[in-house]
Amino acid sequence: MAMGIWEAKVLPTNALARRQLDGRIEIETAMTDIRTGTYTICQQVAEDVSCVPLNMVSVRPGDSRLATAPVEGGSFGAASVTAAVEAACNALKVKIEQAAGDQTKLANAPLEAEGGSDLYYIKTAKSILGFKSHSTYSHSAVFAEVAVEPELAAI
Repeated sequence: MAMGIWEAKVLPTNALARRQLDGRIEIETAMTDIRTGTYTICQQVAEDVSCVPLNMVSVRPGDSRLATAPVEGGSFGAASVTAAVEAACNALKVKIEQAAGDQTKLANAPLEAEGGSDLYYIKTAKSILGFKSHSTYSHSAVFAEVAVEPELAAI
């Protein structure tokens, strides 16, 4: 068995959450993904906060013209950008609920944006370096099944 621990700092990060006219949610950020699942995590966070089905959420990352984000590395890329996605989706949800005039869930809120445009909100997740009440590390464990070779007495 092997184990690992890696810092998962949360750095200042921006994310844009956009509700399109057809109800889909689009997340935009300049983050990159080195195939560790950050895109998927962002999509799942947006789904959870926005109360829309996962197939109605898309993530548009990797364009430096989009909302700023740290580089992907260690675990702080995912930790930082998901905090910003959550903040942006929460802010968008409040904005839509106010526009709808009641506390309707985001998935059901009518959207009548001026000029037929999408409704969006940009939010920044602040750094939580030195955060004392939560773990800011990611953890891993690797297990291997082994056997003894009787003739060689080797593992």
